[in-house]
Amino acid sequence: VTGRLDWERRLSLMRHHTSTHILLGAVRRVLGEHSWQAGAEKEEERSRLDVSHWDRITPEQIVEIEKLANERVMDNIPVEVSWLPRDIAEKTYGFRLYQGGVVPGSRIRVVRVGDWDVEACGGTHLRSTGEVGIIKIMHTERIQDGVERLVFASGRPALEYVQNIERQTKESSELLNVPVDRLARAVQDLSERVRSLEKEIGQLRGEMVSYRLRETLQEALGIGEVSLVTRVFEGIRTEALIEAASSLVREKPNVVVALCGVDDNASVVVMAGEMAVKEGINSGAVAAGMAKAVGGGGGGRPNFGQGGGPRVDKVDDSLKVAIEVAKRQERRD
Repeated sequence: VTGRLDWERRLSLMRHHTSTHILLGAVRRVLGEHSWQAGAEKEEERSRLDVSHWDRITPEQIVEIEKLANERVMDNIPVEVSWLPRDIAEKTYGFRLYQGGVVPGSRIRVVRVGDWDVEACGGTHLRSTGEVGIIKIMHTERIQDGVERLVFASGRPALEYVQNIERQTKESSELLNVPVDRLARAVQDLSERVRSLEKEIGQLRGEMVSYRLRETLQEALGIGEVSLVTRVFEGIRTEALIEAASSLVREKPNVVVALCGVDDNASVVVMAGEMAVKEGINSGAVAAGMAKAVGGGGGGRPNFGQGGGPRVDKVDDSLKVAIEVAKRQERRD
């Protein structure tokens, strides 16, 4: 049997092993001594460290943890590995040795990073922290109640990550035609502009829906003393449909409005004026029938019903159901 060591892979794993110890020391100093390692995984391109903490780690805390960790890298602290009898190790360093869990055996392998961190660990490590190069925290997430996950990279993968972020930042600054140091402000201004335009577009779409409804009113179906308006609208928010229908039934109390909105799904909105309700119209029942036709569910009150479903190809059938249900209600009352 011939064994060959993939040294590039091994070196990356060594960097991530040692970086985990360095980060854990930084976490304790920023979050508090209550923070213990709850899990860890080391890979070539990135690794993760799970720590106990009662709250989300803030961006400011991430900056401080990363700063402290990289300061220890620059300090080039020796990484010492020794085998000690368990009782001697515990008496010397305490039970914080078992950050990664209790290890078996009467003699344990102790990895010590100066006065920064010491743990019982079987992992492969560097000779000093300076060999790490750089530690970059990519992101954090809450994986369960009381446990925060730090995803990070060391050495070459960390450098590549930083360079990728820098490239994207430069590309964004070129697209917005602003210097990099003004990029955040430019993005904020653009975001505010987009929100303003979206609001304006929403208002215009609402006015368009109202106009189209009044246009359709001329072709409304007469059901006894009630006029039924049905129509399909594509790419219109449900709120806009509700607002337009509500305005029309306030103006025309004998009108029933049954609408289908088409987007990724089909939405159903039904509204009835005061006189239409007195004539026996139940908007909730109409909406339930329409929503069933598009493969979903719905309901509501006599003056307002709502629902929806995934079958956007059945919106025409949904409008037919609205007519059928409204006719049955008128005949019954």
